[in-house]
Amino acid sequence: MGKRRKQNLPAKPSQVVNPVSKSPVIGTFSHIQGEINVSPLPKPSDFEGYERVLPGAASRLMEMAEREQRALIELRQQDAQLTKQMMEYDYKSFRAGQWMGLVVTIFSLAAAFVLAYRDNNIAAAGFGVTGLAVLVGVFLRNRFVPNQQEQKNP
Repeated sequence: MGKRRKQNLPAKPSQVVNPVSKSPVIGTFSHIQGEINVSPLPKPSDFEGYERVLPGAASRLMEMAEREQRALIELRQQDAQLTKQMMEYDYKSFRAGQWMGLVVTIFSLAAAFVLAYRDNNIAAAGFGVTGLAVLVGVFLRNRFVPNQQEQKNP
């Protein structure tokens, strides 16, 4: 609903002065007024007008707005369901990655101990460093890789 501003216009055209040239301006003035409705439904006075022009139009407009509202609610529910499924999938894949990292770490450290016991120190050192690197990588992953929320909201 727009606010109307009242302007005090001069009574005679000879009193209007061009601000740049300071000379009197003689001419006509026009007034333009606009209104914006930010609602899915028109104003009640517009409803009356639609009903006068086309009987039954008001009820059809109400039905259309109700269908649109139901569709919007369904879309939001679907979006919420998809978001929930994506979060569950992300959590499961994160947990699976942690378990795989733990398994790789255990096997590489076990291999390092076996190789060190058999006096193969170079291979043991390689497996030991690999196992520790995987272990450290699993724990430090979240500190250096930004998650999706941080990427969306810089």
